[in-house]
Amino acid sequence: MAAEMMQSGNSDLDLEEAVCAAINSLDFVRESQLELSVTVLQGVVTLGGVVLTRIMRRAVTTMAAMVPGVEKVIDNLTTDADLQIIVSQKLAMVPDLRSEVIRVSSYRGLVTLHGDVASTEDAAHALELAENVPGVRGVIDRMDVAAAA
Repeated sequence: MAAEMMQSGNSDLDLEEAVCAAINSLDFVRESQLELSVTVLQGVVTLGGVVLTRIMRRAVTTMAAMVPGVEKVIDNLTTDADLQIIVSQKLAMVPDLRSEVIRVSSYRGLVTLHGDVASTEDAAHALELAENVPGVRGVIDRMDVAAAA
């Protein structure tokens, strides 16, 4: 039993290395210097991280699935567009922030909040909401607080 676990562990490490090499063979993945995670357990590959587009997401998952020995691919990748939508939805769900005009952009998981807010508390709340979205690597505050009348 221990020998099987050892052999499985070694083959999982070899498979992880092969999957990483396959994904990094894609020019647009390598050139964009994405921070992706790849884990393998008994031939099941789990992918994580943020990719720039849905097309890139599809290419990464396809490359992983094509590696000999891969039984299944679990896609936990997120796109920047998905992050923009999720953060925007989170902001829209907060009554105090609904009247604010906060634009959301994302690049490689780094989210930027732009716009005008009524108070520093609203800005802090918006930043906190964005920071707590899975996949967000950081948040840049480009919001302007309205001057008190």
